[in-house]
Amino acid sequence: MRLLKARPQFIDADFRSLTLTFNRARLVHRFYLTAWVVLLDLGHATCVPAYRPTISQVLKSVKVSSTILISQRRSEGGQLGQARFFDRALRTVKE
Repeated sequence: MRLLKARPQFIDADFRSLTLTFNRARLVHRFYLTAWVVLLDLGHATCVPAYRPTISQVLKSVKVSSTILISQRRSEGGQLGQARFFDRALRTVKE
């Protein structure tokens, strides 16, 4: 997730909120989270659904939950991060 330019950078409390939302999403969607890193304005995660949910469903859950939690704490409204994400970093020539 990349923060929108209009939004302030993440602070310590935001990192805690993101950790909470990832843990909640893992309980609901049962996916493997193998690695993740969150910087001041950007987050990356490597996750694999164990069964049923797609990557889109997992990331939507995390993004919606974290946006609500962080926006409430900051007393802000609106979208937190960019809408798009990449489902994998490497692509074939045909893609």
